[in-house]
Amino acid sequence: MTVRLGCAKDAGDLRSLAANDNDLVMAVDFGIAERRQHVRALMAELVAQIHADQTAGMSLGAALTERTRQHSVGIYPLQAGSADLRGTIQAVDDSLVIVTPMDAIGFDAGFWDKFFAGAVAFGVWVLAGAG
Repeated sequence: MTVRLGCAKDAGDLRSLAANDNDLVMAVDFGIAERRQHVRALMAELVAQIHADQTAGMSLGAALTERTRQHSVGIYPLQAGSADLRGTIQAVDDSLVIVTPMDAIGFDAGFWDKFFAGAVAFGVWVLAGAG
């Protein structure tokens, strides 16, 4: 599993998922040759759950926090509340891609702790599910 993080303008093919060049794009890549279809199915399931949460009125941050609680593997202690995060999540090939508008990004340490802890928790969940 690898994590890539940067501005949309530098995201190559993933640029099309963002509204403008300054949006934050984070891709969690799963380069697993064996069981690739299973990994992709797990990612699609996760994305569908988060999209349903967002349709029901949850922010992306609240939906990610809820999924982290449900699929916690105990690496990070659960924190109260959720990151105030707007944006989208997509499954693209072998990657989970989160796009956050630049104007929605908080620059306090708590935001980034939750953002990265959530990304790692999802990555571990997908890898464990594939195993």
